[in-house]
Amino acid sequence: MNKILLCILFLVPFVCAEEILIKIKADSVTSFAKKSIRAGEVSFTIRPLTNKRSRFATNWYVATSNERSDKSSWDLAHQLVKENDDIVYGEPNNPAMNSHYRELARALKKQHSANDTRGYSETWSYPNPDVFGWNLQDSHSQLKRARREAAYKSGRRIRIAHFDTGYDPDSKNITTPESLRLDLQKNFVKGEDENLAADPGTSGIADQPGHGTSTMSVLAGNQIDLPSKKYKDYLGGAPEADIVPIRLSTTVLLFQVDVFAQALYYAIENDCDVVSMSMGGVASKLWAEAVNDAYNNGVVVVTAAGNNFAKLPTRYLIYPAKFKRVIAVCGVNYDHSPYYKEDPWFVEMQGNWGPKKLMDYAMAAYTPNVPAGKLGKKDHIGNGGGTSAATPQIAAAAALWLHKYRDFKYEHPWQKVNAVRHALFSSARKDHKDSEKYFGNGTLRAADALKVAPKLDKNPVPKDEVYLPYLSVFYGWETFDQPAINKDMITIEMAQLEQSNPNLRKLLEKLHGKTSISEEEKNAISAELHKIPEASQQLLDSIK
Repeated sequence: MNKILLCILFLVPFVCAEEILIKIKADSVTSFAKKSIRAGEVSFTIRPLTNKRSRFATNWYVATSNERSDKSSWDLAHQLVKENDDIVYGEPNNPAMNSHYRELARALKKQHSANDTRGYSETWSYPNPDVFGWNLQDSHSQLKRARREAAYKSGRRIRIAHFDTGYDPDSKNITTPESLRLDLQKNFVKGEDENLAADPGTSGIADQPGHGTSTMSVLAGNQIDLPSKKYKDYLGGAPEADIVPIRLSTTVLLFQVDVFAQALYYAIENDCDVVSMSMGGVASKLWAEAVNDAYNNGVVVVTAAGNNFAKLPTRYLIYPAKFKRVIAVCGVNYDHSPYYKEDPWFVEMQGNWGPKKLMDYAMAAYTPNVPAGKLGKKDHIGNGGGTSAATPQIAAAAALWLHKYRDFKYEHPWQKVNAVRHALFSSARKDHKDSEKYFGNGTLRAADALKVAPKLDKNPVPKDEVYLPYLSVFYGWETFDQPAINKDMITIEMAQLEQSNPNLRKLLEKLHGKTSISEEEKNAISAELHKIPEASQQLLDSIK
């Protein structure tokens, strides 16, 4: 597929320029003042990833090509590293994604639109007779009781950064949070006003207008009065928290890498306590570093496990939910069954989970068929679904716990993150069938979490990185050195390819736990990589 078509399909940069995220040597930070760099015949204009006032990611830059190139983004990244002594790492800002992602983007858009116009989805369980706000009840998340017990009285409000597609600019939308911090709003979508995070409602091929309005209402929706539903109460889990709206993208699939890192640093610098993120993307070294910085600064990052259709592009957790220092959120149905069907012929949207080694820091909240506000509908309540609707419920529970124990003192900021995780994980319900498999630490019990006093851990969660242990077996990195290979770059690209290519994933999974690889296994992996059009020549050459 040519690059022009890719630009149209993914609606990423408004010009078809290659963007490479580059990391420079630590000792070059003060002296690196170049305005342009080169990779062969292609020149790049560079700009800092973060602004001059930021104390974060000061050695990261965005390099934008000035000329067209037939080389892949990954190959250009490798060339930049080889030809510029100050640069130690590079990764595409707009990584190539295969047809599975395009199909997923369209399917997610269709699913989100359907939730505007229909009642409960009969594919999944729901209350019959109708119980409005069932997910908030003691029979499920306990959020209704928890928010009453942790009610705001005075002092600083807990601040939640809401990463999504933006908020409804119509002030008459009855679900808009009562403490929406428009003075702190931020927009990272290229070409839009950076100080306006409102969702304009425009709809492209992969766009999901209104997604942010929906998840924000589940997070902190205002008090609503629905006589027909016998409901007069808050719609959201943490309605008294300050909500900082941050528009990352026009779709929940982040086709551009830098925006998540920039948003996370913005959240840290603006004293946010929690991040609620119902979005995801692919492996990134920059993301790993940003998550580490958020954790070390005491920010609780809650992020969706992801969704799939017929197990594509993957039924495993997606990034950043794959990182250990975040809380990954899976889905659980009204009847407490997994938001996932083992049926190989099931083709509707369902939630991601696994593999087992990643579920130690995951938990579940209720979805789909949960009430959610809708963009431009003012007083209309639709249904939220996917792990997108589950994520803000756990973010809300984290905020309620932080509010209750707001006066507790920690020696290190990361201890606050650990304390929140301990409270949520230890109190979660674990007696549902296959709970550990599908829900990790269990399903949300917000009021029970409030009973768990802060725990002061002595050690932090291990530092996050994109680490694929089987690559040491594949390349023999443990037995001999290959100085010509940038291991970090090869690892990140392989992780991106594995996430979206089921055949490659199956072959690589067979290497788990092994200390050696047969020639037959290596040839099979090599052959599969050569079938993938997105694979860089540098990656293919590295396995010869």
